[in-house]
Amino acid sequence: MGQSPKQEGKTYVWPIASNQLLSSTFGEYREGHFHAGFDIRTFGRTGIPCLAVNEGYVARLKISPQGYGKALYLKLDDGNTAVYAHLSDFNRKCDSVAYYWRLERETSYCDIKISDSLYRCSPGETICYSGRSGTSAAHLHFELRDQQERPFNPGFVYGVPDKVSPIIMSLEVVPLKDGSLVNGYPVQRDFYFDVAAEDEFILPDTLQMEGQFGFGAVIWDEQGYGRYHLAPFSVELYIDGVRIYRLENDRFAYSQSREVFLEFDNYTGGFERRPTLLFKRRGSTRADRMGSGIVALSNGKNSGRDSVDCLSMGFHSGKIVARDLAGNESVGRFYFFMHGYPRVRTAVALESSNDVIVLSDDADGGKTQNRLYQFIPSDSSMREVFLSPYGRYLRGSASEVGVARLFRLDVTDDEGACVHYYFSGGSSEVAEVDGVMNGEIRDNVYCEFTPFVTMDEFGLLIKSDYTIEGIPHVYRAEHGGGDTAEVFMVGPREVYALFPRDSLRNGVNVFEIRGYGWGHVRFESVFALRALLLRSGSKGTLKLGDGGMAVRAPSLVKPLLLVTREVTEPGKAKGSIKRRSPVFSLDFRPEYLRRPLDVICSTDKRVGLFKWDDKKGWKCIGAPFMNQGVVKVEMPGIYAFFEDGVPPMIQRISREKRSAGSGFFRSSVPFCSISDDGAGVDPYATYVKMDGKRVVSEWDGFRNRLYIPVPSSLPGGNHRLIVEAVDKCGNSSVAKFDLLIE
Repeated sequence: MGQSPKQEGKTYVWPIASNQLLSSTFGEYREGHFHAGFDIRTFGRTGIPCLAVNEGYVARLKISPQGYGKALYLKLDDGNTAVYAHLSDFNRKCDSVAYYWRLERETSYCDIKISDSLYRCSPGETICYSGRSGTSAAHLHFELRDQQERPFNPGFVYGVPDKVSPIIMSLEVVPLKDGSLVNGYPVQRDFYFDVAAEDEFILPDTLQMEGQFGFGAVIWDEQGYGRYHLAPFSVELYIDGVRIYRLENDRFAYSQSREVFLEFDNYTGGFERRPTLLFKRRGSTRADRMGSGIVALSNGKNSGRDSVDCLSMGFHSGKIVARDLAGNESVGRFYFFMHGYPRVRTAVALESSNDVIVLSDDADGGKTQNRLYQFIPSDSSMREVFLSPYGRYLRGSASEVGVARLFRLDVTDDEGACVHYYFSGGSSEVAEVDGVMNGEIRDNVYCEFTPFVTMDEFGLLIKSDYTIEGIPHVYRAEHGGGDTAEVFMVGPREVYALFPRDSLRNGVNVFEIRGYGWGHVRFESVFALRALLLRSGSKGTLKLGDGGMAVRAPSLVKPLLLVTREVTEPGKAKGSIKRRSPVFSLDFRPEYLRRPLDVICSTDKRVGLFKWDDKKGWKCIGAPFMNQGVVKVEMPGIYAFFEDGVPPMIQRISREKRSAGSGFFRSSVPFCSISDDGAGVDPYATYVKMDGKRVVSEWDGFRNRLYIPVPSSLPGGNHRLIVEAVDKCGNSSVAKFDLLIE
């Protein structure tokens, strides 16, 4: 993986004339990539001098309205590169180069490669100034890259003060093969640690697991100077005292950026719903990840596989060890049984008597404990029905003979695993449960279907408004019931249905659930969605209301299953935009994309594709008409096409007082606020003219301001400004102002 400068005996100057307090560290999750350096806190201040960390020369200047904003790249004599981002200014010479380069080309943004003879610098020399360009809060983003341009952890070079051990909040258990269950669920489950002692955490309950699994954990570190959630340096996973996985936030190549989706499970809700995965997924190529991290019950299917640690049936211990770069260490302990789950063989309530007959067994050959409960409608409670031996069966006596009755059988094995099975019996005499009178024909049972895509399977989470008796059948309706899903009942009204990924076909897929509700009422419910199976370079079409669109996959890691359906609008659009399509979801595995998907469609000039953001609402990601009919899509989510026919609104000129910086620009910076509640301002199409000539302007999308940096050399006096603001759908507005420069 290469040596750091510290390992080679070199020392670097701290990159800013400020403290060593961080708000982010190396290797953290960012949407679509890993965080590649340190975010150094400036406590809201801008204009703090940033220092050359060692001998070298300024090799690159980049100014962009997004991403790193204003950034400087310092090529060091030892072959490494230091990157300073979100700056307010460069040094005077670099400010001059960047300004006049843009002025000559009539553009506001640049990416300039610079000769090694233009500006050399010494350790500790001021080369730029901290700012907030391209970001919402002022700070310095600082990176170190090796000779192969791979970012590596700056913590290898600098001793950052840290006396606080990492915090291990929760454990994620991820089923990886068909039939795998954790506490009865076939999908990933989260479990929260308790604090056992200083720097020690323990899971209070013993897990029940059958099949093949990987683990994950929500872990963060703190410096102790504000509650920022920082990534630890290393995490290790031990099973029964043997280390089976280790990750280090050492370094990565930019070609590995999208592997961030292989390293984290990202659910909505922030960092607390974003566990770091402690097993190696297919496609992971990072050299600072060691071991498979996958465990399975030892059997004929798993034995002999190098990528799986096979465990015997029985009790096992797990341990997670998290460390930060200062050497502070925390331990999280958990325990689990690996075994087969108990099974219900018979559960019958006789209609002619009050007898209930049940039979269960243990997949491992052990004993089972059976407890039977009957639902009592009068007080909505469950009353236990005592069971006694009846040959090889167990028998109990229920109440209210001849009336429809609902039962729950709880079966527990020797290791503590428990399954719940619901069933009913009785006649057509009237009784009420779930607000329905027994004897009614229940042909309108409401079922809510939520599709999801895992690494190897397509699944449906089905929630009913009616208590389900037994395990229902879920299948592809086009196959006449032949393509049946693997179904897991996890509650009286909730089931998971899992299909192999390749069982879906291109186009419309119809799924049906058939079963019995309480009182042995038969019900059916149908659900439809559209699917595309894409390979690199392939294209498929999706119908959308009265229209449609095509989706092209330019480059994939592996074949991609894309699932779409019309969904309820999650929130109303604000401002001037009007919806021009149904709201639809796009569900796929983003880690399979080497390049973003192309959504191709023919729309009117003022129509854009918007993505729903839980915090910001509808946000335009592109307008097909403005981009040759193509919009880039990188992430699953909820989408819709909206029309925006209203141009941005340009407000009056104001001024902002800034620190002196390099002195190349005046410290009083003119700006005009531009508001657009629709598609949003297009910073590359928006421009300013001064006295009839195009000048440099810089868009700040976080503050909705268009800044007009004025060189100190510009003579004082009155100047005429023309500002044209253009949004992403092509709407534009023009305003004229007088600007007095004193």
